Amino acid sequence: MAASSTWGNWFNLAAAWCSCKIILLSLGLFLVIECLGTFLAVAGRRCLAWAAYALHLLPGLGFLMGGYYLIKALL
Repeated sequence: MAASSTWGNWFNLAAAWCSCKIILLSLGLFLVIECLGTFLAVAGRRCLAWAAYALHLLPGLGFLMGGYYLIKALL
């Protein structure tokens, strides 16, 4: 729904809600990855912790995509 929204359709609330869900899902994934990385760092698995922290790119891209779709749905 969010990806199929057009620029000319102002305040498409269904697409905006889908965009907010993408942003919230990205935030949740970010927090899960943060907890996993912190747990691995405390457990002494430094190499695996750095690998887990590298996965922060995925929710970052999801957050950017959700923000883009939100702006596109509202403008």
